[in-house]
Amino acid sequence: MDQLAGVESAPTSDSLKAIGDADAVRDELIALTRDEALPHSHRLRALHALGWFPSDAARAVLVDALRGSDRHAARKAVYALGIGWRDAAVPDLGRALAANDTQLRIAAAKALGKVATPAARSALEARLPTEPSDTVKDEIQKSLAPSQ
Repeated sequence: MDQLAGVESAPTSDSLKAIGDADAVRDELIALTRDEALPHSHRLRALHALGWFPSDAARAVLVDALRGSDRHAARKAVYALGIGWRDAAVPDLGRALAANDTQLRIAAAKALGKVATPAARSALEARLPTEPSDTVKDEIQKSLAPSQ
């Protein structure tokens, strides 16, 4: 909990994994994402951290967040899905790339760029010609650019 409370810094994969058993840490993070008594920022950091503890249970929480009404949670879920599930997350990330929320589309483009597989690239290329926002188009183009 102390790691999720930081204002200046977020927990890292290594700092959370050092706590102990990965399954126990993941289960605690899942519980924290659902704890309405916690500050919203703590729950968002717990969502973000679930990407470092991939499992079916964690993915279900993230997909629920992606489909929910909390735009901040959806963006954290996009990041976590890209990190933890990589190519398996491309269908979810592709749907996020078509969402009404411009910031969510930007996050999805970045996540797909980091996944950097042929399927991720294909999702980005498919969205580019129909994307109405110049800002999102720019992010898609950056994500499609060869990494240096």
